[in-house]
Amino acid sequence: MRSLKPKWSSFIPYPATVTTDVTQPGINPKQLLFLLLDNLEALYGGAAGGGKSEAALQGATQHVDDYPVASLLLRRTYTDLDKPGGLMYRAREWFAGTPAHWDGINKRWVFPSGATINFGYMDSENDHLKFQSSEYQYIFFDELSQFPEHQYLYLFSRLRRRRGMPVKLKMRGGTNPGGPGHEWIRRRWNLPHGVEDPSRVFVSATLEDNPFLDEAEYQQSLSQLGEVTYRQLREGDWTAMASGGFFNVRDFRIVGIEDVPRGDEFAAHVRYWDMGATRPSDDNPDPDYTAGLRISRTFIGKENRHMPDWYIWDVKRFREGPAYIEDQLKTAARYDGKGVHQYIEQERRRRRETPSRPLRKQRPPRIQRSGPLYATGDKESRAKIAAARTSEGRVYLVNDERGEVSMDPRLPRRMRHVPHRSPRRPSRRIRQRASPPSNEHSHTCSSAEHNVSAGNRSEQQERKEPGDKKRTDW
Repeated sequence: MRSLKPKWSSFIPYPATVTTDVTQPGINPKQLLFLLLDNLEALYGGAAGGGKSEAALQGATQHVDDYPVASLLLRRTYTDLDKPGGLMYRAREWFAGTPAHWDGINKRWVFPSGATINFGYMDSENDHLKFQSSEYQYIFFDELSQFPEHQYLYLFSRLRRRRGMPVKLKMRGGTNPGGPGHEWIRRRWNLPHGVEDPSRVFVSATLEDNPFLDEAEYQQSLSQLGEVTYRQLREGDWTAMASGGFFNVRDFRIVGIEDVPRGDEFAAHVRYWDMGATRPSDDNPDPDYTAGLRISRTFIGKENRHMPDWYIWDVKRFREGPAYIEDQLKTAARYDGKGVHQYIEQERRRRRETPSRPLRKQRPPRIQRSGPLYATGDKESRAKIAAARTSEGRVYLVNDERGEVSMDPRLPRRMRHVPHRSPRRPSRRIRQRASPPSNEHSHTCSSAEHNVSAGNRSEQQERKEPGDKKRTDW
């Protein structure tokens, strides 16, 4: 394979020579294989440090000397495009001082042959429609796992060429395992086994395939990662996420209704929504789910009185459009009751397509607190915290008499006894369980002090004006 030569351009600042010597400029063997492919669809990836971004720019520059080809290089955000080591940054190092010139308005490099290398981003769900009237012969998604599947599939409609142009149409991508699009990429290329379709090829690259990267220092940096992320980025393991990674089903504790704590032992009741707002379609056959979890937190735990426990009552999970989601939000809020606070996860960098209006302006009268809740940190970091609580045996699934984890009004009175109103502080009985008195004298004194303070409060209430409103803040 080393004797094979891919189509090369004078604008690439090194020869098309396969090398494993850092002192000799050239390309690595996996990049050579990637550039020799003339099929429609290919994915370059695996472990971090395999030379994906370099391969993206190599492929976009192959034919710029001879034909007016149009290439499109994509990242999820514009910041990712122009950061050090990004695609625009590398292109500037390559083409500055050459006959090619930079079109800053359209964010593209224009070559004497009329060829162009365009840079784009799609940071919201409908940004793929910006390319509706465009025409490209080469498209590369850098960090493909950050894109939803429907955006990737839509860009196939932008691959076209004029009759007689001797350039193959190519859809290319580069990514590591992990990220929001991990599952659909793994399914599309049947990773790690690969697909039998010759029009869809996966080229696996690792850190060892890139001789121009300091392997020892990068290995030291990757060693600071968690087990799952390390397997994904260092080993290129596509099964790391699919095998679980964080949660173990055996760690969840199933409890019956008779084992649920008393109502005054709960500190808070919340239903938390993560929106998908999309139903399956031809363009997006596997969209994200909309999920709503109802969970309660106790003041003290069963086994560890210094740490709380969590009880999961109900999980709603579906893939439907905005109208159905809005109806489900209202229904769940009325059903949960006034004391169950309803929150919708919302990212700070952009608004979700599904509004939180059903929980705000049009919220049912029984809802007390509602609205968006801004996420802090990435989902992987938050999942690690929840997985730690689960592995400690502090997360319980409430199982009703029908063997389901749900909150149904037809359940026995014991389960319906869990109050919707959450006290602002634990009751006296709970406080005594958490911190039992050292002797009988201290218990008597505290009770006397409590009676005196209660009497003072009664006198203050009697002196209130008749028109004063009674505070009803939970």
